[in-house]
Amino acid sequence: MRFILVLFFCLTSLQSQSKNLFNKNQPEVNTFGNSWEFVSDKVMGGLSEGQYQFLSQKNDKFYRLNGIVTTENNGGFIQFRSKLKLSDSKYRGLKIKVRGDKGSYSVHVRTKYTILPWQYYCHNFKVSDKWKVVEIPFESFEKSHSFQPSKFKANDMSSIAFVAIGFDFAAKLDILEASFY
Repeated sequence: MRFILVLFFCLTSLQSQSKNLFNKNQPEVNTFGNSWEFVSDKVMGGLSEGQYQFLSQKNDKFYRLNGIVTTENNGGFIQFRSKLKLSDSKYRGLKIKVRGDKGSYSVHVRTKYTILPWQYYCHNFKVSDKWKVVEIPFESFEKSHSFQPSKFKANDMSSIAFVAIGFDFAAKLDILEASFY
């Protein structure tokens, strides 16, 4: 009996160490209750096109970002993003389970320090056609502008985006899981 209690408390402790981002019962919002939205470079005159979807395939339910990224007319990105509010600074990074077509993919985070629309923190990652887990410590995010602080804490974040960016390509990024650890 003692073993079962210890095991229960250990598992409970491990679960409380992470915070899911995706709400698969209500996929149009994240676990903070904020809507996901698609944004492309068209907001600044670009020509990229795409969408995000919530899909089921076999036993997997996942988000897909797909479209055509073009640098034509000073463009070059598509993304889906959502606002968030972590009240706890204990989280140290983001863990995602991803697959997709080759391309340049990123996670962008905005914080209370990113005032202007072109400011964000970024971490690039690669995908293959097989699911893989990518752990991204917050300290590995790079700032986009010299006036931003170099680092941020979890409770500084105001939004997160999954982005296909940087050059001309057909993007397809699937995200099965996303959680703060």
